[in-house]
Amino acid sequence: MILRQEWANGSTATTNDDYTFKPDWVVYVKPWYRRFDLGACEVKTMRGHSGIISDYTKLGLEMRDMLCELVKEGVDDPHVCGILVKGYSLETYVMDATYLPLYRMVLLDSVRLPDSLASFSLFPTVFRSILQIKNIAITTAKKLELVQLRASVGKRKADSASFQGSNRLIKWSKK
Repeated sequence: MILRQEWANGSTATTNDDYTFKPDWVVYVKPWYRRFDLGACEVKTMRGHSGIISDYTKLGLEMRDMLCELVKEGVDDPHVCGILVKGYSLETYVMDATYLPLYRMVLLDSVRLPDSLASFSLFPTVFRSILQIKNIAITTAKKLELVQLRASVGKRKADSASFQGSNRLIKWSKK
């Protein structure tokens, strides 16, 4: 399963008529035809203005929508991840729906980002936090892939190249 990413100016796969979230960064998988978001990141400077709702709330709403899509798809015990960066502070979160209709958003780690050569020794803690998020995303991606494989039994994923000029691929002959 390949994790893909998209930087700012994109939107989540779970856009709604009432609202559209545009996270600063999103990680997703596309095991079949549909895209499923597994994590999002919001980044603000220390002076950054978060707008009407806080970045923490926005991240929670983005994660809830991602989780809803995974639950609707039939993924067993899905988890989605969130990263919130405010200045030189990085917080990592995980959300699950173990107790539906409640969504549980848990702070996994809060670390300080290096801001000088002297504080570069903080890098291992940052790396550990990001690696923890990656492992959670991979676990959920594997569960999603299993659900998608079960749903695709007897179906064939079309190769986009075979549709381009498909009349050239079939050769009719009389015998």
